[in-house]
Order: sequence, then C-alpha cells, then structure tokens
Amino acid sequence: MAERIISSPQNPYVKLIKRLRTRRGPGRLGKALVEGVRLVEEAISSGAEVEFFVRSRSFEDESCLERARSLGVPVLVLEDALFRDVMDTETPQGLAAVCATRLLSSEHLPEGDLFVILDRVSDPGNLGTIIRSSDAAAADGVILLKGCADPYGTKALRAAMGSTFHLPIIKADTVEEVAGHLRHMGVMLLAADLEGRDVFAVDLRIPVAFVIGNEAHGISPGVKHLVDEVVRIPMPGGAESLNAAVAASILLYEAIRQRRAGGSL
Repeated sequence: MAERIISSPQNPYVKLIKRLRTRRGPGRLGKALVEGVRLVEEAISSGAEVEFFVRSRSFEDESCLERARSLGVPVLVLEDALFRDVMDTETPQGLAAVCATRLLSSEHLPEGDLFVILDRVSDPGNLGTIIRSSDAAAADGVILLKGCADPYGTKALRAAMGSTFHLPIIKADTVEEVAGHLRHMGVMLLAADLEGRDVFAVDLRIPVAFVIGNEAHGISPGVKHLVDEVVRIPMPGGAESLNAAVAASILLYEAIRQRRAGGSL
C-alpha cells in the first residue's frame, strides 16, 4: 500500500494519535499507540491487529518498513517536527503503529497454574514491569482488577518491553469474577502483604495466583477477605516495603525456583 504524507496537525489520524497519548485514551478507544522499532516489531510478530503505521520522513530502516508495508495497512509519513510533536517519547525513533488492544474478559480466563492478579496497581511503570516479569516467568495470565493503570498506555507499554503482546491480559471489575474460575482449576489465591506467612515456607509447586495490591495502600480489604492465604516477603533489612513490581517478580521466581527444585522447598 502506498505511503501517505501528512503535514497538518489537524489531520484525523494525527488527532487520534494525540488522543492515544492521554492516560485514558487507549482503554477508552480500544486502540494503542505503540512507539519505537522494537515494540512495533513485537506487535507485528505477535499477530497484533495493526490499523496503521506512522513514520517520520527521515526514518530509513528499509527492512523494517518493508515488513510493515507487507501487512497491507496504511503507512503514514509525518514531517519530523510533527512526528516528534505527536509522539509520547522525548526522542522518538521514527516509527510507531496504532494497534487494536487485546484484553480478555473474565469469562475467557485461560487454563493455567501461575497467574498474577493486580488490585488497583495504578502506576503504569509498575504495571508494565509486572507484565514483563510475568512474561519472563511464563505466567499464564495477568488479571487486572478495577482501578489498575491501562496496560496499553504508552508508559506501561514501554515498561513491558513488548511483553504486553506475549501473554493473556484479563480485565475484571472484582476479584469475585475470577476467583471461581481459578479455584475450579485448582489455583490457590495468595495475597502479598506485610503481614502473613513467610512465602519461602509456602508450597508454591501447586497452582497459584499472586495478588499484588496498590502501591500505597496494599491489598483492598474486600480482596484480602477472598484469598486463600496472605503471604509476606521477608525483609531483614531496614526497608519498610517493596516496590509492587519487585514484589511480584520475587514471588513469581520463588514459584519457579520451587517447581524446578522438585520435592523440596
């Protein structure tokens, strides 16, 4: 498909991109702005539904452009100054794509034995990092309860480094929507909190779903009431708490460690 040169900031495509930069834009529109060569390539490789590509006039990576053109969707060319103006990153690489978002409902929760449930994790950087760690740990899905940041916001996408396109992301208003499905699969729900049983003494070789709470307030009372057990990560040092993304990563890799160890914790 032939490229189309756009120079006006009032162009409908440009206006759409600007809306997708806003905090609420991607979730509301069902589209996401994917910036940078690596993230665009990850989106293409994962089979994401690309609606159109955007490149700056000076972008010259022909192999990347040929791959984009092969999908048969529009490729828009923006003057460099306009491209920099509409992108979210301070130093854009010259290539972006607008893709349809892929969020599953609780009715389409996949089968599995390792999940992460996020309860009002509102920082997009934390959210994206948790998605990245979950992907690295081969988790079967990340479940977002009401109040979480948008996984398809530009900051969350950058923090996830392409992992958003690799694993199921499920949206649910409440933990009740997914608790029944998970327990039917034999999955135990474990809430991470400052008070609870030492997680290193908990058998994580069975199917588990780790619940990670809000950065400032932790797990909400309603969610904590529904989990099977509350666990804590021991902190023998002077820190009072751990970053939500760090806590999620530790829990995921403790599960991996135990499962690889076989018979012993």
